[in-house]
Amino acid sequence: MNSATQSPARDKLEDRRGRPLKDLRISVMDRCNFRCPYCMPEDQYHRDFQFLHSDERLSFREISRVARLFVERGVTKLRLTGGEPLLRPGLVDLIGELSLIEGVEDLALTTNGILLAQHPKAAELAKSLLSLKDLFLVGFFLSIGMAAMPSFDATLVAIFLVLLLPLKLMLFFLLFTRFNLRVRTAMFSSLSLANYSEFGLIVTAIAVGNGWLPTEWLAVIAIAVVISFIIASPLNVYNSQICKRYCHRLHKYEHRERLPGDDHIRLGKHRALVCGMGRVGAGAYDHLQTLFRSDVIGIDYDEDKIELNRSIDRKIIQGDAGNPDFWQRVDSKGHALELVMLCMPNHEANLNAARAIREWGFKGSIAAVTKFDDEEELLHKAGVDSTFNMYAEVGTGFAQHSMSELTNAPFR
Repeated sequence: MNSATQSPARDKLEDRRGRPLKDLRISVMDRCNFRCPYCMPEDQYHRDFQFLHSDERLSFREISRVARLFVERGVTKLRLTGGEPLLRPGLVDLIGELSLIEGVEDLALTTNGILLAQHPKAAELAKSLLSLKDLFLVGFFLSIGMAAMPSFDATLVAIFLVLLLPLKLMLFFLLFTRFNLRVRTAMFSSLSLANYSEFGLIVTAIAVGNGWLPTEWLAVIAIAVVISFIIASPLNVYNSQICKRYCHRLHKYEHRERLPGDDHIRLGKHRALVCGMGRVGAGAYDHLQTLFRSDVIGIDYDEDKIELNRSIDRKIIQGDAGNPDFWQRVDSKGHALELVMLCMPNHEANLNAARAIREWGFKGSIAAVTKFDDEEELLHKAGVDSTFNMYAEVGTGFAQHSMSELTNAPFR
């Protein structure tokens, strides 16, 4: 007979009011890859703060032992937390071990998810979580709808609050521009914050529940929030078109000083631009120098690539060529640009860059690298004049190079 059958029945865990305790949170790591001020305030978790060494943390065997003891006392749900639990090496082994404990009905993990972003299932997981969040939000709205029916007066007050939305948008815009944000960025940020937040509805529900506000205010805020969502939705969908139509009229509110990394970019006399300074881009840059001499410049966002290229006297601008905001910083009039080569390894990046460059007003030639035939048509529609299929052309280049070498080789 094993020890489990011989051990006496243990009393179930209860709180002070006699309610059963069924959830257990286990922190497996005190470190985190974020420094959120509400979780790790700087005055406590400063640079010299000493986190636990690996030998000071509970081992997986110790954690499993503690979990089994709590399950014997009535716990049915285990939640692994941190810090960031995914930073703990071998966490999958611990999860597998805990899942085998008889009596565990629910095994959960609290994570910021950043280390899961590159996983193939990340997008599918995000969609599932978003749908759950939307479901809870709908349930919350329904509970409010059943708690307070809107009267005519409540509806009028809600409409008045909605009419204040343009004022809210303008105040955000002025605030952002005073903090040296460019007009485009300030406009996008203001539009995304134009609606009333559901958090205000939650606060109102708490205030009503505690008797600080009459019940009618719950209906007022609910109507105002819902209408603001309806108005804000198309504003955020068509924010690029809105900004393109009206932003030029708002440049007078833009501050002269710029935030670091947000200053104006002038291409000057450069006639050729290479976007993406990896192996392909670096090779294109060197060849263009034979045609345009010193009038060639490159763009890349990777600091390591920038440092490497600058160490061999290549002229590089740091930036994301696929981001329209980057091209808003570039002087569209005082340049001599004739050719842009899109050499980024990602098709979407090249596609976005082509669209952004044409929207910027560039009338010269754009060339782009591709890997597959179906990418060429999309790039041409985006404004690319010439494409180079690396997989197709490399075979031709390889054959030509080989034949040249064989022709010049001595006879054997």
